[in-house]
Amino acid sequence: MSASSMTPAPLPCWQDVAALRGPAPARDEIARPWRLGTERVHWFSRSAHALARLVAWRAGSHQKPVLWLPDYFCNQSSQPARAAGARVRFYPVRSDLSIDWVACRDLVKTAPPDLFVFVHFFGRPLDAAPAADFCRDAGAILIEDAAHVAKPAGAVGTIGDFTFYSPHKVLAVPNGGLLLARTEAADTASFVDPASTDAPPVASWFTKRILQKIAPIALARLHVRLATQAFAEDPQGGAPSSMAALSSAAARLIQRSAARLSAIGIERRRNEQALRENLARHPGTPLFSADWDDAVPYRFAFRAESPDIAARLYHTWRQRGIPVETWPDMALEVLGAAEHHRDAIALRRTVLLLPVHAPVDPARLRLA
Repeated sequence: MSASSMTPAPLPCWQDVAALRGPAPARDEIARPWRLGTERVHWFSRSAHALARLVAWRAGSHQKPVLWLPDYFCNQSSQPARAAGARVRFYPVRSDLSIDWVACRDLVKTAPPDLFVFVHFFGRPLDAAPAADFCRDAGAILIEDAAHVAKPAGAVGTIGDFTFYSPHKVLAVPNGGLLLARTEAADTASFVDPASTDAPPVASWFTKRILQKIAPIALARLHVRLATQAFAEDPQGGAPSSMAALSSAAARLIQRSAARLSAIGIERRRNEQALRENLARHPGTPLFSADWDDAVPYRFAFRAESPDIAARLYHTWRQRGIPVETWPDMALEVLGAAEHHRDAIALRRTVLLLPVHAPVDPARLRLA
């Protein structure tokens, strides 16, 4: 498959169509690929709603809890937590996505966290042990954000009080955010799953994915070109659908797709390597090393040498129908305090993301 036939999101297999009907599987059962032990299972339509539920739960003992997020974080995903009453503070990350602990020790003096979110960016397992020590000293709940993680790898999911995953980001499913609770305090009446009727519809998602499967390549390229926004644009506002429950159709699709996680991981690592080799001649470097072990890349993250080069590559590739992306849409609190968030802003202005879920033939891949 050439770069021009890449799709922004994974597409379902034709065999999965039958999974849209029939009884929904048990929620504990479909969580099996991500569950490491006896964690309690809570399903949502999006992991952003899981974070909002944690804010509401923590508000029971800490009115308007302080939520710490990394400054390199999607602002849209923070909206449900904000709506739940969180007072959001952004801590700085360095250019290698490690946490600036010196800055955190200063920030804790004025806004100690009640909830601390540690992110495993783009599927790469990162060392959460220092965050656990910090949270222990600060009296905070540690949340591992594994939304970009396809399945547990390394120490992911073993350190935080809670871990959430987003199967809908890595599998061809319409919705699905999984929250795993390791802390006993979460076993309370205030921590209940959303009503099963409060689930987003799936018809529009399914129709869109089928059209993407059957559409000619030229039409797919045109869609990418027309959907292109300015490289440096960070739209403000917007939030995930307020419907917080996992839909029954998504539950069935997750169960089917999760059975292929090992094969999906192999394919994604292979595709990531193909992109890595192809972009070796471009001015920039991959954000991560090539050694993924059993971890699964979410996207191929390429850091251009400058914002100007990144913007040029982004525009060129999008005009060729290649669905290159930028991430995240940064919060105004971060953009308005650039002196404290230089590295995160620099990452936003130089990192390009390419999908790795679709087969890539290195001999045919051309990203000029």
